[in-house]
Amino acid sequence: NYLDYIESVAVFARDTRDTPMGELRVVTPEEIATYSQIAQKGTLSMYRDLAKKSTEQKIRDGIMVYTREFLFPHAMKAGLWDKWVAEGFDTLHPNTEAAWPTLASPKAAEILTPVLLFGGGFPPVSD
Repeated sequence: NYLDYIESVAVFARDTRDTPMGELRVVTPEEIATYSQIAQKGTLSMYRDLAKKSTEQKIRDGIMVYTREFLFPHAMKAGLWDKWVAEGFDTLHPNTEAAWPTLASPKAAEILTPVLLFGGGFPPVSD
């Protein structure tokens, strides 16, 4: 276990989403302690909320993470995000809704993994 051999670490942060890599700053131990407490409370709250959701809603939420949240920073940088959202990016396509019983079944992982992780589920970007 390599963790037993770590002697020191550094944590870096951006002050804004667009902070260039050359302007990252070292996070102080006090900041780490503060953010750790906030993250622990937030994580507990998130898991309480997740436990209340149906399997179907958890799957829908997962699809949003893999499509929306992973693409967001890249689309913003390319100037496409607002256009995509205005064109219905957050709305599931009728074909997806029609396939929902399969997507919400135990076969979801074997179907969605190659589609979402290997790019087969995203339309080509032409502009």
